[in-house]
Amino acid sequence: MRERVLFSDLSTLYICPSNKWGTLERKALNDCLIQRDFGGNPVLFCLKDSKLDLEATKWDIKTIYYSGQKVRPVFDFRYLLNLKQTLKTNNFDVIHCYSLDYIWEVCFLLLTKPHIPLLFTFNNYLNDTYKNYFQRWLFKRVDQVLVFSQTMKETVQETLPVSNRKIKISGNGVESFKKIPKEQSKIKDINCIVSALEDIDQVKTLIYAIKSLRIHLDELDIDLKLNIFSLTPIEKFETYESITQLVHDNHLADIIHFQKIKEDIEAFHQADVFVGTAFNEPFNDYEMMAVLAKVPVLLPRTASRQSLLNRYKWTGESYYYSDSREVKSKLLKILTNDQVYLNELSDQHQSFKDNHGIDSYITRLCGFYERNYSKRIKYIKGKRSEV
Repeated sequence: MRERVLFSDLSTLYICPSNKWGTLERKALNDCLIQRDFGGNPVLFCLKDSKLDLEATKWDIKTIYYSGQKVRPVFDFRYLLNLKQTLKTNNFDVIHCYSLDYIWEVCFLLLTKPHIPLLFTFNNYLNDTYKNYFQRWLFKRVDQVLVFSQTMKETVQETLPVSNRKIKISGNGVESFKKIPKEQSKIKDINCIVSALEDIDQVKTLIYAIKSLRIHLDELDIDLKLNIFSLTPIEKFETYESITQLVHDNHLADIIHFQKIKEDIEAFHQADVFVGTAFNEPFNDYEMMAVLAKVPVLLPRTASRQSLLNRYKWTGESYYYSDSREVKSKLLKILTNDQVYLNELSDQHQSFKDNHGIDSYITRLCGFYERNYSKRIKYIKGKRSEV
């Protein structure tokens, strides 16, 4: 009797040669940690000295490095050769790729390795459809496309050459944790995390909004703090000096604080409102962490985020890119109705946890790996029996 293939038995290559530190990079690292905790063998293909590499090293994840500085988004010959050598010298049961920028070379190489299933996690903005003959031919090699929401599933259906049955909603898979209770205080903490240059630029919008909001503080009988958190020294961002100068010019140094943190959950411990700044992503895991921590959120307006807020009403609000007036009005709305948002976050907590919590995500991820690996093995055996 043949034994069932288990997630813990598999050796997986996780491909994410990115120099960014966004949702996809954190998802690649977390997927590695999930498989290792199950007893599997994760290997991460990444850029040397990138933030992802540094985090993987901290968690003792085995890494293989891309020899270049950056993967070109269309077709990178060096990247192709690196991957070819990696697959030649290692035996992997599954390959999991993150971002459309890295998938095409993987598809090409796996055409000659039909026994290895290929999973692809999608969280990209697409300006065009990818349905020409060559793209359709390569993308047939993808066994499963994992997305975070129904809206993103519809985006994949419209733009990528993949059948509907291959697209699965995995949820965001974020940890659930409790906020540290605050002492009774008039101070309301508005928190955000910056992890990219685009995030720092967006902080300017928050600064103008806080300046405008300041005139309402007396009638609200509260004080405000805008806490801007970063996992890396924020001084390394190119626009840091212009941001601090803007704070100084608007006399907001007593309200706006820049802080380096060791773990991302520190940004939610004392938060009264969490503001998302990642307009470069359709879906962001930090924002989902805030909702699970029962913190009202103010999110950049994208289709996926707005769909989420439509489903979980009164858990947060959205704002248009760089519109400081809307940021101000939405913050004012949340602060004056804070108990309504907190009650709704508590009522919707279990539903949100079932859709985007880590436990439900792990269950789905194990199933995706095991089913696709088994299908590939059956396919190979069927081909051999025909010969």
